Amino acid sequence: MRKTADERRTEVVRAAVQEFSRRGLHGTSTDAIARAVGVSQPYLFRLYNTKLDIFLAAGEHCFRRTSLAFEAAAHGCSGECALKAMSEAYRELAVDRELLMMQMQLYVSASCDEQVRQAVSRWWDDLWELVTRLTGLPDEAVTEFMSGGMLINVMVALGIAERRPVTH
Repeated sequence: MRKTADERRTEVVRAAVQEFSRRGLHGTSTDAIARAVGVSQPYLFRLYNTKLDIFLAAGEHCFRRTSLAFEAAAHGCSGECALKAMSEAYRELAVDRELLMMQMQLYVSASCDEQVRQAVSRWWDDLWELVTRLTGLPDEAVTEFMSGGMLINVMVALGIAERRPVTH
């Protein structure tokens, strides 16, 4: 059975997260992504116009996954209860090293590419607003929560998260 373009796009994003999380935007070849999905490069570029478009789709996927996890965790809660539930949900996401490494690659690329910076800034703001809305807590609490998440990212990247667990 032939796959639809949308099904292939989903496969491309999954493969792109895997590839970009290891090698970054500039170190990843579109050939590696195409091979991982089992499509040709010309077909890959019919799905996404540029490698940057693929990178941004992979980044959006990561932020969306985090947002969905936060929404599910905080369902029926507010305040500190929601914050604690989202914190636990993020620790569960942290098990997926590729997801967090993709986020780290996004931040690196955002530091030198304006288009990436704008997209990541928008996704970050959306995530911040989501946490604020779900918890109803003041900026200081949201700042502490978000900074704890960044600490988890760094610890996972360094491979020390297992030795030094982060608690909120």
